Amino acid sequence: MARSTLTTARFCAASHGRRHWPRLVALALIVGFAGAIVLAAIGGARRSDSAFTRMKEETRAADLRMFGPAAADSVLEQLRAVPGVEEIGKARQLTAAVRDRGFQFLSFGAPLDDRVGRTVERPRLLEGRRPRQDRVGEVAMPEPLAQKLRVGVGDTVKVSTFSPEQVQQLISQGGEPSAPEGPQVPLRVVGITRVPADLAIEGAGGGVMLATRAFVRHYGDQIGSFAPYVLFVRLSDPAAAGRVVRQARTLLAPGGQPGEFQVQPTSEFEGGVEESVGVLTTGLVVFAIVAGLAGLVVVGIGLRRTADDFGGDLPVLRSLGVSRWGRVLTVGLAVVPVALGGAFLAVVGAFAASPLMPLGLAADAEPDPGLHLDGLVLGLGFLAVLLTVVALGLWSAQRVVSISSREPAGEPGSSALARRTVAVGLAPPVTVGVAMTLEPGRGQRGIPARAAVAATVVAVLGVVAVTVFGAGLGALSHTPRAYGYNWDAHTGIGEQALQRPGGACSGLTTALVDDPAVAGASEYCTNSGEVDGHGLTFVAFDRLRDDVGPTVLEGRAPRGPDEIALGTATFDAIAAGIGDNVRLDGPDGAHRFRVVGRVVIPKFPGSGDFQAIADGAVITGRGYRLVAHGDSSTPAIVVRWRPGADVRAAKARLRALPEQVHPFRSSVVPLEVDRLEQVDVLPWVLGGFLAIIGTLGLSYALVTGVRRRARDFATLKTLGFRRRQVAQTVAVQATLLAAVGVAIGVPLGIVIGRLVWDRVADQAGMLAVLTVPALAIGGVAVATVLVANLVAAVPARRAARLRPAVVLRSE
Repeated sequence: MARSTLTTARFCAASHGRRHWPRLVALALIVGFAGAIVLAAIGGARRSDSAFTRMKEETRAADLRMFGPAAADSVLEQLRAVPGVEEIGKARQLTAAVRDRGFQFLSFGAPLDDRVGRTVERPRLLEGRRPRQDRVGEVAMPEPLAQKLRVGVGDTVKVSTFSPEQVQQLISQGGEPSAPEGPQVPLRVVGITRVPADLAIEGAGGGVMLATRAFVRHYGDQIGSFAPYVLFVRLSDPAAAGRVVRQARTLLAPGGQPGEFQVQPTSEFEGGVEESVGVLTTGLVVFAIVAGLAGLVVVGIGLRRTADDFGGDLPVLRSLGVSRWGRVLTVGLAVVPVALGGAFLAVVGAFAASPLMPLGLAADAEPDPGLHLDGLVLGLGFLAVLLTVVALGLWSAQRVVSISSREPAGEPGSSALARRTVAVGLAPPVTVGVAMTLEPGRGQRGIPARAAVAATVVAVLGVVAVTVFGAGLGALSHTPRAYGYNWDAHTGIGEQALQRPGGACSGLTTALVDDPAVAGASEYCTNSGEVDGHGLTFVAFDRLRDDVGPTVLEGRAPRGPDEIALGTATFDAIAAGIGDNVRLDGPDGAHRFRVVGRVVIPKFPGSGDFQAIADGAVITGRGYRLVAHGDSSTPAIVVRWRPGADVRAAKARLRALPEQVHPFRSSVVPLEVDRLEQVDVLPWVLGGFLAIIGTLGLSYALVTGVRRRARDFATLKTLGFRRRQVAQTVAVQATLLAAVGVAIGVPLGIVIGRLVWDRVADQAGMLAVLTVPALAIGGVAVATVLVANLVAAVPARRAARLRPAVVLRSE
C-alpha cells in the first residue's frame, strides 16, 4: 500500500512539474538567489573575522616592540629562549623627515640583522620587489606613506635626517627641532608594502619605513636616534608577553632608570583594526540573519502558491482512496526539484560571490583575495537550504490538504472597517477593495493577504532600520563627544608652567582658567603602562576648573586617587567588570585601582598616540602621581567654552598670556570612525534586498488575488463596474496592504535600527548617537505606498480586461 501511495505521489508530482515547470524554475532561482546571499554573507563573516589574524601570520608581525639600549647577541639569545617567544629581530631607529608642505617626521629605521624582514616583520609586497640589503639607496615604502607622498615604484624620495647632536638636544631640552642637519639621502622606491600596522592608527602617520642594512652601516653614525635599538618580538603564546618584558627589562635596563627601556605592544594600535573588523563581521552576520528571514517569507509564499496549484487535483485523489499522508506527499514531492536546484544554485552563487568578500578594512587585510571555497559554509549551507525548502514545502502541502478536506465554508462575515466604509458613503471601488482585503476568503478563493502584509512589513522594517542606522553612523563623525572628545578645544602651556613641586599632573597654575569664556578646564596627562598585564596608554585628568573629563559609557568617571575607568576593549582583554580591583603598572610604580566606569579613551591630533579609542584607562591626577612621577614637557589643557562666549576673542586673549598658551586645536575624526563608515554600504544593500522581497510578496498577493477573485470581478463588471473602477479596486487593495505594512514596520524598524546601532557603536567603544530621521522615514512610508500602486498596475489591468461571460461560464 505504501509503495502504491509513493508511486501515485511520484506520478502526480511529475505530471504537475511538466505542466508548471516555468514556475518551478523561477522558484528555484529565487531560492538560489536568497540562499546565495545568505551563504555569501556567512562565508564573508567567517573570512572577515580571520582576515587580520591571517595577515599577521602571513607578515610574521611582531607582537611587541621594545625600545632600549644596545642589546648584545648573548642577551638576545636569552630572550629568544623565553618560553612562548617565537622570534626576535633587531633594528635601529633613525630620526628623519621628508618635505611635504614643510618637514614631516618619518617613522624610519633599518634592520640590524637578517631576521627583520624575513622571520619577523616581513611586509606583504603589493608592487615591485623587496630592496636588496646590500644596496644603500633602495627602500620599500609602506602603502600609506606612498599614498601620502604620491610616489610609486621607480620614484625617488629625498629623506632628510637629523644629526646625533640635534636629537640629543631635543631629548635634553625639548622644543621644536631646527632644520635637519644630517645627511640628505635620496632613496629609490623599489616596492610598495603593507603590514598590519598600516591598517591601524599608525598607518595614518604613514607607517614605518625600513631602509636596508647597508644604509645603516653607511649612515648610522651620522644620524641621531631617540631609541638606538628596537627589538621586534613575535610570540607563539600571547601569555608570554609579561615574561619576556620582565626578562628584557632586567637584561637591557638593569638600573631601572625611566626612559631607558620602553615597550609598545602592537595590540595598542591594532585594537582599532580588530574592532572595525568585528563590527563588519557582526554586520555580515546580522545581514545573513535578516536576509535569511526575508528569504523564508518570499520562498514560503512561492511554495504556498505551488501547493495551491494542486487544489483541483486533491479532491480527485481523495475520491480515489489516496490517504491524507499520500496527498501531502504528492504535493510535497513537487517541491523537491525546487529544493535541490535552489540549494545547488545557492552554493554556486555563494562561491561565485566570494571575491566580493571580505568588505572594507578586512579586504585590505585578506591575504588570499579572490574565489574562496569555504567547505564548511557551503556544505552545511547546501543541506540547510535543501531541508528548509523541503520543510516549508511539506508545511504548505499540509495546509492545502487540510483546506481541501474541509466542508465548503459559508461566505465569510464582513469586517467592521468594510461596513464603516459603506456607512460613510465612500465610492464603491473603495468599499469593495477594503472588503476584498480584509475579507480574504478561504480555500481556493482565498487571497494571501497575510503573506503580503508579512512581506511588506519585512521590507518596511528593514529599510527603516537601515535608515535609522545610517543616520546614527552619519551623525557619529559630527559628534566629537561620541568618540571621546568631550570638550571644545585643547591647547598646551609653555615651559615656565612646569615648576610644580607636587609632580606631574598636579598644581598647574595658569590664568587661562580665569578667563570669562572658559566654563571648565582640566590638565590632560598620558603615559604607558600595563593593567593586569595588558599593555596600554593610561590617561589622567587633573581638574583646574569645573569638571572636564572623558565621555562615560557606563558607570562614572574616576574621582578618587584609587579609582580607574577602562575602555571597552580593555574590559574584554582583562575580563574585568565595574567594581573589580585591577593593578596598574606605570613607568615609575604600581598601584591597585577600583574600576568605576567604562569610557571612551580620547585621542589628540598630532599626539603620536596610536592606541585605539576603545583600549586604555583613565585615572585622576592624584592617581597618576602614584604610578608616574616624570613631568611632561608640554602640559596639555582641555577646555570647555561657556555657552554664548566669543570664542575667537577668547583665543586671542589667551594666546597673549605670559605662560605661552599654544594655539587652540579642535578634534579630528579618529581612524576608527573612518573605518566604521567603510561598512555603510552593507546596510543599504540589505535594505535594497528587503525592498525586493517586499515587492515580490506584494506582487504575488495581488496577482493571486486577481486570479482567485476573477469571478468576483466578473460579477462586479456585470453589475456595472467600469474598467477604471475595477483597476481602482485593485489599487485600494495594494494601498491598504502597504498601509498595514507601514503601520507595523515603521515603529518596529525604528526600534530595531536603534538597537542595532547602539550595539555596533558600543562594540566599537564609542557613544551611540541616536537620531530618528523623521523626514526620511516619512519618505519611506510614502514610497512604500507608491511602489505598491506601481506593482498593482499589472494585475489591475488584467482585472479590468476580464470578460465576464468567459469567466462566469468557466466557473
